[in-house]
Amino acid sequence: MSTEKRRPVNANERARRPEAGAGQTRRPDHNGERVRRPDNPGDRSKRQEAAKKKMKKKKQQRNISLVLIIIALVLLLLVIVKLLMGSGISIGKKATVTTLTLRGDGAVIYEEVIDTGSLGMSDKDLEKELKDYVKEELDAYNKASGHKSVVLDKLSVEDGQAYQKTTYKDVTCYHDFTGYELYSGTVSEAQAAGYDFATTFSSAYEGVAGDEVNAEAATNEGDLSVLIIRENGCVKVPGNIRFISSNGVRLVDSNTAEVYPLDSSNDAAVLAYIIYEEKK
Repeated sequence: MSTEKRRPVNANERARRPEAGAGQTRRPDHNGERVRRPDNPGDRSKRQEAAKKKMKKKKQQRNISLVLIIIALVLLLLVIVKLLMGSGISIGKKATVTTLTLRGDGAVIYEEVIDTGSLGMSDKDLEKELKDYVKEELDAYNKASGHKSVVLDKLSVEDGQAYQKTTYKDVTCYHDFTGYELYSGTVSEAQAAGYDFATTFSSAYEGVAGDEVNAEAATNEGDLSVLIIRENGCVKVPGNIRFISSNGVRLVDSNTAEVYPLDSSNDAAVLAYIIYEEKK
């Protein structure tokens, strides 16, 4: 009986032999590489559904982020508008009549509107002449004060009407530059400064004029604010008007009063008291 000897299998040959899988044998293709089984249709459908859900979730997250950004911008805009209104800064159209505005920070904005048709000059020539004159005056005042206390915001002449908007650092600066009487403070401070409030007053509530009262009733609350002015035109304060002096002053709205001349001379003006409650 002959015995056939088997040749031992080396490691390289063992590595090239295909390994049996679970219940089946993987066969090498013609290049010696293993053949990948085709995907199960059910598995492919599940993967596609999962991918769709993932894309939908990302789209929803982007939409939510966009909405949050829009809300944040709107809130920021509302805060800015509130701050501007609280400080008395004008964010609307320019005044159509001469208007003095006291801002919450103490600055004074003066918008002067005058008819120029009777001056016999073209709008262009008059505008240039006015700008040169005003600039010279402002430069001289600011140089003397050592600060840029008065700023020309705009000056234009159109259709026979001149418009000038100027910002003054405070009421003292306005008085010094223009020579017109202007005082701002509390009622108690004004009395200490020498103002006697010796006149009758009209009460006001939410822009509606009320009954006439005496000076004692109008000045009973010493911590209320007051603007005292001797100049004709509209006057805006940073708060709700509570009392106005009856002589030569009329209520326009909750924060605006008009000082008007009592005779034919537009240059003559009464000493007007505007008592108001500052906006919180």
